Amino acid sequence: MRTLAREPKATQQTTSSTLTKPSRAFLGQNRDVQSIMNCWEAVLLSAYRAGAINWNWIHNLYVSTPPADWITAMSRGSLHNYAIPGPNLRIPQRGDLVFFDGLAHVALATGKGSDVFTFWPPPNTPFTAGGTLDRVKVFTIEELVTWWEAHMPPAPTVEFAAPAW
Repeated sequence: MRTLAREPKATQQTTSSTLTKPSRAFLGQNRDVQSIMNCWEAVLLSAYRAGAINWNWIHNLYVSTPPADWITAMSRGSLHNYAIPGPNLRIPQRGDLVFFDGLAHVALATGKGSDVFTFWPPPNTPFTAGGTLDRVKVFTIEELVTWWEAHMPPAPTVEFAAPAW
């Protein structure tokens, strides 16, 4: 389920996926099941694996929280706008969630300037219908916005906040 700030383009509706079999069962999955996830699920999986959230937290987000409230549920404190071009008085700190047009894309700040960990095919991997074999990458917010504006105009609104965990 995705919540987008505006009508999604066909390329935005494609989810990133990892099409390798897991080495062990994860959260009750069978080892023969292929894993498919999107950008914010990659962020949640990272928090889960780091011990910052547990399975109940993730389950409650999906079951008890309306998608329109996910950004509030996933973040702590105020959302801060990230202007391109800057200057920006605030930049994302390590571990902050970075939202591109709400939940259209979610990345995780590295703490090194505007670099983010991103699980999204662009800008260096083309989308594939039904899911794109991809990996977590590091790009700047500006690189992602530049690609987005060129291929899915207009440029997204970028906001960031500390995670709820």
